[in-house]
Amino acid sequence: GLTEKAVAKTAAATHEVAGVTNHQDIPMFSASTRYGNLVFISGVGCYEGPNTIQNHTEVVMRDLRKAIEAAGSSMDKVLRCYAYVDDIANVEGMNKVYDAAWPKGKMPARTCIAVAKGGIPGASLCEVDAICYI
Repeated sequence: GLTEKAVAKTAAATHEVAGVTNHQDIPMFSASTRYGNLVFISGVGCYEGPNTIQNHTEVVMRDLRKAIEAAGSSMDKVLRCYAYVDDIANVEGMNKVYDAAWPKGKMPARTCIAVAKGGIPGASLCEVDAICYI
């Protein structure tokens, strides 16, 4: 997932090849990729604060918003998200924070996947990615 440091560098570190702009902040993947007016934001995890699903989701949604805005879009222009939780028991807690992060009437399509405990890099309890437009 993205760290706040990677999100902050997103706007400055870009290159374009054949109409595709990649933000190369982390060597093994792009923080975001732009194709035409679509932006694909890589998964954002949590690496700070209390180890609770509420805190992790708050940090993830805060940093996801920053990444979306750094790419020139906004939360009301998100089309689709994939959300990952480390335990199916965390879905309800994640949903409470996740649902409140979106503008009223602008909830994107979403798939939620529970992965094996410890399956999200950096011991994050959740991770969310996004597809948006500008």
